[in-house]
Amino acid sequence: MDRFFISLLLLGSISSLPAATYHVSSTGDDTSAGTSQTSPWKTLAKVASHSATTGFQPGDRILLKAGETFEHYGSVNFTNSGAAGSPIVFDRYGDGAKPKVITGQKVLSGWAATSGGVFKWQSLTSDAAHLWEDGVYQRKASDATCSDGAWFHEAATREVFWKPSSGTPTAHVVRTTQNGGTGLSFVDRSHITVRNLAFPGTSTPLSFRASTGTVRGITVEDCDFQWNVTAINLHYPDRRLEDVVLRGNTINNVLFATKFWCDGTTALSGRMVNVLVENNTIRDLDVDGRFDPAGTQDHEAIYIQCPSGLVIRGNTVENVRPGVHGGNGISIWVPSLQGGFDDIVVEDNFLNNTDTGISAFGGSTPGRVSNAVIQHNISCHNRRGFNLNTRCTNPGALKLMHNIAHNCLTGLTLEYQSGWEVRQNIFSDTTTHIAFKSAVTDGGLFPIDHNLYHATSADAWTSTNPVARWNASTWRALHDISGGLIDSTSIFAEPGFTNGSGRFDRPADFELPTRYQQWLTRHDLPANAGATGAPTAPAKDN
Repeated sequence: MDRFFISLLLLGSISSLPAATYHVSSTGDDTSAGTSQTSPWKTLAKVASHSATTGFQPGDRILLKAGETFEHYGSVNFTNSGAAGSPIVFDRYGDGAKPKVITGQKVLSGWAATSGGVFKWQSLTSDAAHLWEDGVYQRKASDATCSDGAWFHEAATREVFWKPSSGTPTAHVVRTTQNGGTGLSFVDRSHITVRNLAFPGTSTPLSFRASTGTVRGITVEDCDFQWNVTAINLHYPDRRLEDVVLRGNTINNVLFATKFWCDGTTALSGRMVNVLVENNTIRDLDVDGRFDPAGTQDHEAIYIQCPSGLVIRGNTVENVRPGVHGGNGISIWVPSLQGGFDDIVVEDNFLNNTDTGISAFGGSTPGRVSNAVIQHNISCHNRRGFNLNTRCTNPGALKLMHNIAHNCLTGLTLEYQSGWEVRQNIFSDTTTHIAFKSAVTDGGLFPIDHNLYHATSADAWTSTNPVARWNASTWRALHDISGGLIDSTSIFAEPGFTNGSGRFDRPADFELPTRYQQWLTRHDLPANAGATGAPTAPAKDN
């Protein structure tokens, strides 16, 4: 037979090899096949070496045993992609807690005592970027005289100084991050699924990057992240990231939770397309300043640049520390060189105790936003409930409808005359209901009407319809809604704002808006809003 056809037959047999399932357990052996629960691999180092040599194939599954901890000094770099409908899957097997994955770190032992309860360690081959004590991120000190639980890195000598939170170093497990601290790394890898894993105390547990081409088919679901610098990092400079799902994850005590960023240098290039961010719970972003003592970072829970075809739905975000430009629960924006955002739905999210609940930033260049809807969200106890910073020429390009801003300093800020529609929202006990940075020159094209406002100093609900041509050129706020901006047509009979009897009962139905209570019930949160409107957060897991 011709050698050419023999080669084709061999290639065909290789490409049709069945997908394999690899098991990893602390009781395993890295010299075993790894393809059954009775002969598992032992370490993540074996997973990394297999990926670097043989490579995982479409449909392969790498399963870690439930209830166990897997630690690897260095990143686990994936060299192959999955295929559409046949991703490479990283998951767990067996019963019990989600397996813990700790990567990119070095355990430090053999500390030498100095003075004042401070200990010193020196054997690093590169700079130390972060430090964890028993899995908890530690505050970085300004010099070697550290306070309790703080540490300091002397770059010139590569010495690490650390003062334990209690006792001596032998009572703790101390890890430091070197070489970036990335855990599972997927550079130019498509069709990857990561689910049912826990990532405690790792700088960047999951990193996806579109470096040389388009990356597609990324799913991260039902994972736990804690004490990370950036929990889920997705980077697409001058490239495209498509078909991404982040669903059902729990993220606590981090600096950045989910970060989609393009930071491209070529105009109109970096783009994120067809993404679903759904039913994630994100709490406590640098609330005590240990990640960013100087407050020079932007703290963002869900941060997305240049999206097209985006759904952010059913997420809970609570307790985001303000940073240099604020701290947003949900932030969608466009860098100066990029195109814009379009076909966006942000709905049914709960944002509590952030700087700004939801911020849509398109910048001052016209025409960068189209077909964007922000609806049925609840933003409470924030400095700003909602912020729309966009400039568009098309009416209805950005709609804010059926949302609640409760107990915020400002319910809504509008930074440019945009293609907005602001309708049928509730502003409850906000110090300033709506603030304008530029004049609203045509309320017919850019309507702000049929909303309900509740004055903190009174029990009256009113609606406004500012169709008059306002001439304000600076920030304008509706501090006193009874001062002449009352809509002449009552909206109290509209179905969106009445109870079952068709009657608008101010004290009974809107002391806290009904939709707020419905949201609590639907998400299994305690209905103990009381005077503050904030559900009781679950106890924090350190």
